[in-house]
Amino acid sequence: MLIGTSHYESFENIPAIKNNLEALRTFLTSSDGWGLPTENCTVVADPKTASEIVGAVQAAADSATDTLLVYFAGHGVLDEESRFYLTLQGSADKEPWTCVAYEWLSKPLTRSKTLRRIAIIDSCFSGKVHKRGLMSDSSASSLVKSEAAASGTIVLTSARDDRVSLAPPGESYTAFTGELLNVLNQGIPGDPSHISIQRAYEWIRDTLKAKGRPRPDCTGGDTAASTLIARNRSTVGPETPTVSGTRRRTPADELLALTKRIDLKANEGIPPEKEAEPLAGRYRVLGTLGHGGNGWVFRAWDIALNRVVAVKWVGSSLIQGAPIASLVPEQAMFSLAAAFEAMLNEARAVASLNHPGIVAVYDVLDQRPSGYIVMEYIAGETLESVISNHRLSPEESVAVVHETLGALAHSHAAGILHGDVKPGNVMLTVDGSVKLLDFGAAQLKGKRPDSFDYRLTQTIIGTLAYISPESLTAARQPGEPSDLYSMALVFRELLTGTSPSKGQDFGELIQNRMSGRVELPSEISPELGTQYDKFMLKALSSDPDLRFQSANEMRQALEAL
Repeated sequence: MLIGTSHYESFENIPAIKNNLEALRTFLTSSDGWGLPTENCTVVADPKTASEIVGAVQAAADSATDTLLVYFAGHGVLDEESRFYLTLQGSADKEPWTCVAYEWLSKPLTRSKTLRRIAIIDSCFSGKVHKRGLMSDSSASSLVKSEAAASGTIVLTSARDDRVSLAPPGESYTAFTGELLNVLNQGIPGDPSHISIQRAYEWIRDTLKAKGRPRPDCTGGDTAASTLIARNRSTVGPETPTVSGTRRRTPADELLALTKRIDLKANEGIPPEKEAEPLAGRYRVLGTLGHGGNGWVFRAWDIALNRVVAVKWVGSSLIQGAPIASLVPEQAMFSLAAAFEAMLNEARAVASLNHPGIVAVYDVLDQRPSGYIVMEYIAGETLESVISNHRLSPEESVAVVHETLGALAHSHAAGILHGDVKPGNVMLTVDGSVKLLDFGAAQLKGKRPDSFDYRLTQTIIGTLAYISPESLTAARQPGEPSDLYSMALVFRELLTGTSPSKGQDFGELIQNRMSGRVELPSEISPELGTQYDKFMLKALSSDPDLRFQSANEMRQALEAL
């Protein structure tokens, strides 16, 4: 829904708004943008009555099933109680009854059953919606922010509180929407291949601040904030002539083509034989997705918020009367103390991260002797599952690792080491992206006994087949090169289809890992040639100082391949 008023009877005209609507519509319906069918992108230009706006938004809210985006640009006015109103052609200043109350727009937006809801308001005084915009009786900003996050709604405004917005003379677009269009069409240099709505907001905010222009504001988070709104055009580069006359394929292109080639489907889990009581009284199990060293993961329905989530459960399956007992085999026993430590460790680690390539954590529930982490449900399959059923091309393998390194770069920049990078902890999604999962073994850079990175030096953390040499001893604290070593082993497995532990018992694997002996891709799969061997020798060096020192450095080396 694109709504804008550029011609007025009582206000100054804003010709740039017409350009805003046209440019946004072009992006949303083009193959380089969202690729929406034209009937799925409604434009309401220069509305004369409130019903033109509210009726159109209500119709869109009723029909949308995945993502609903509502954009408005025009003059904004406040009434005596500082409530925000959108203007029509015939609206007048200090006469809010001639305008449209934002509340009328927000109610169908937040009540829509679509998974993600995005509101973008480019108007003076629009920052007021962050205090009163979602519910008319909510005056506390913190309450509105929590409601927005819980409802899967994110609201971006061109102004903060009661500040003004700009339509600079001589410029084609308003200041805020102009920067938004720059992000959509040009990308963000140095960022991953896809841009989330949250990252777009952060870039626009910092750019406007640097130019001395009014700063925007943002409320909400959750699934809406992580919604990918554009491919990062800065990572594509100029169109490169090839034999076929088309541009060079990007990692994002390769991943999307891969999902289509293997006909990737969403893993909906194995449904339970009989319905159990909702987990924590709120999450109804729809299927069992899998299990690991710390617990079981279920696809579940969030009864309170009407959405699908993934719930990781930890605890003993033999607890008498536990509602989960019927869903987990009796032989599945966990050390409760270790399981709860890992659960809280994962929740704390991921809560500090915000990246489209990292699974989002919504909540953690400590209800000992059971506990739960409520996470974003990812429609797709783990690399472990993909590798077991398909052989990837070298180009597809490079693309998977390139995008996963983007998530690792973000985690490392936040000071968090993943600690257990392996195919089972990377998801390939049906929309052609990757997600890094399971931060249960995460550590902070530098060991501090009072933080969640604390580990006994005698304890091996991670999965043995993918662990770095330094992680096997107490001689050196693991660092970024440790995660990158594991990532290199995943890369080699993608290239060759062979697990790092294949044909080796426990002792042989440890001995080979510590000796520094590297089995090269060309030795495992001669048809690959030797072009990946130099990369692998560096990435799998037994000396961390001789490896790639950062995820970004490793990505650049991949781009050269």
